[in-house]
Amino acid sequence: MGVDHLGLGMSLDQLLRIVRREAVATLQNSAIGRAGLRFYDAGSAVFEGGGGVDVRHSGYVKVDGDLTGSGDFDWTGSWSFAGPGTVTGSVAWSGDITLTGDMVVAATGRMFVGSMIIDPNSNGGSIKFSGGPEVYASGSKLSLYSGFGAFIELDGSSAKINGPGARWFEVTAAGFRAVGLPTRSGTGLPSGAVGADVDGTLWRAA
Repeated sequence: MGVDHLGLGMSLDQLLRIVRREAVATLQNSAIGRAGLRFYDAGSAVFEGGGGVDVRHSGYVKVDGDLTGSGDFDWTGSWSFAGPGTVTGSVAWSGDITLTGDMVVAATGRMFVGSMIIDPNSNGGSIKFSGGPEVYASGSKLSLYSGFGAFIELDGSSAKINGPGARWFEVTAAGFRAVGLPTRSGTGLPSGAVGADVDGTLWRAA
């Protein structure tokens, strides 16, 4: 439109371009005071070319609703979250953690604590130590296993100390029982009697 509508020696299109250019330049170097800046009717703010939000001094960012994004979240300083949450994916944590409530680990998951493994599915639930020793629960029994054949077993009716092989001591409500004692003949003792060497080794008369 080449018509001089306002007597300014320019067309309306030229005038609109000037107004638009000045508006953009003003916004690029603008400051917002106490009244704030409001986006409404599904409006949004888009930062391009590496731009972002820089909140300084005692300012804050308040979100009522959903906060959705992608990329890195890098934060320095104190933070606090209230309410339930979900983290999907691996987490690497450096530093101490203080818990004031319960920590619930799903029954399908294992916990690695240094060289220890806490496994809810192995032998009814177990704690495995480096080198082979293991504590595990199977039914009503609690066992301490050396990893090389010897173990201690506790249940509701007995306590058992088992060495490598078929030899063990058992304590029940009925008394004490030694299983698998070596036999010795020519002792002059009645069959089944229990004797001991000077070093404390027990045996049973044949």
